[in-house]
Amino acid sequence: MGVARYLTALLVTVVAWGLAGCSHERADPQAEEIVKARDEARGRVAPSLSVVGDAREVARVELDFCREGQYDWKIKEPFRSECQLQTAVAFTFGGDFRQRATAIHEGLKARGWAESMGVPGSFDVWDKQDASIGRIPSSLYKDGELRRVWVVFQASAAPPETFYPHLGTADQVNSEKPISTYYSATTGTPWAVAWEQAGRPGPYLVVLKFEDAYHRQPR
Repeated sequence: MGVARYLTALLVTVVAWGLAGCSHERADPQAEEIVKARDEARGRVAPSLSVVGDAREVARVELDFCREGQYDWKIKEPFRSECQLQTAVAFTFGGDFRQRATAIHEGLKARGWAESMGVPGSFDVWDKQDASIGRIPSSLYKDGELRRVWVVFQASAAPPETFYPHLGTADQVNSEKPISTYYSATTGTPWAVAWEQAGRPGPYLVVLKFEDAYHRQPR
């Protein structure tokens, strides 16, 4: 019996350790350190917006969310939960499109953003088509593994159906729906709505969408 009790106690201990290791504790979006990290992420947006020069801001949409990390046979994310701030800011501008696009491209690189899918490659597409049909391919820049910014251009003469849908509504600032989102908060005006209400000033519009994973709860 003594051996049996010992083995039972040992089994209980092992199970307890296993449960502790499999805890589903996730980040509290209202915790002081997470609120501070969110504010810092919000503060990192402004310096990069200067790359648009004298372009006029017409809309700003912000989505803050926390989600559980995915961990299964297919995807094994190294965190239990992640909180991310996504901010899309739209600007209108006139003048030479290529010059403005190049200035934004070079400006982002000068501020530490590494080109992942850049503007220069998009010019070939823009040159081969009538600019009035709409957008050129979006450009992507990264700052490490946790931060990135998308740059999307649009022509004022383009039909609404050519707009990027994931940048068109306030509740869909993100390009892909977060997995297992347990907290989200959206503020601001959808850029497509604001642009339409303003009479589509332009002739061009550029949207910069920042994604900042400001907090990760390790496994």
